Order: sequence, then C-alpha cells, then structure tokens
Amino acid sequence: MEKHRIQLDKIDEKMLCLFLERLAIVENIANSKKENNLKICDQQREQDMINKGLKKINKSKYKQYYKQFIDLQLKISKDLQNQIIK
Repeated sequence: MEKHRIQLDKIDEKMLCLFLERLAIVENIANSKKENNLKICDQQREQDMINKGLKKINKSKYKQYYKQFIDLQLKISKDLQNQIIK
C-alpha cells in the first residue's frame, strides 16, 4: 500500500506542475482573447479536446472519469479567463 501511495504522490506532484503551467497558458490565452474581443467559450475546441482524449483511453470504464476531469479543467480555465477579461 505504501508503495502505491508514494507512486501517487509523485504523480500528484507532476500534475501540480502541469496544472500551474496550464493556468499560465490560460492567462496568456485570456489576454489574447481580451485584446482581440474574442469569446471565452469555444465549444467546438472543447468537444475536439474531449474526443481526442477519449480515443486514447482503452478501458471504457475510465472514460467517464476522464470526461469529468476534462470538464472540471475546462470550467477552471473559463473561470480564470472570465476573471481576467472582466
């Protein structure tokens, strides 16, 4: 059990770094959208992202969890963009 927890801790650390990197990029995107008067939401882009990821998942039971993960990621991104643009 401890071995698995250590593995998860390492993964969580990597995910934190990627999350912060992603937020920095989202800020850049929001600033660009603000300068160019673009909408925050791009539903086609979101659907393409989701579908691209779902195609890479072999275990069908994981697909619903991936969708939840991406939906939350997109919500956070849109919330941050809204905060920057307004």
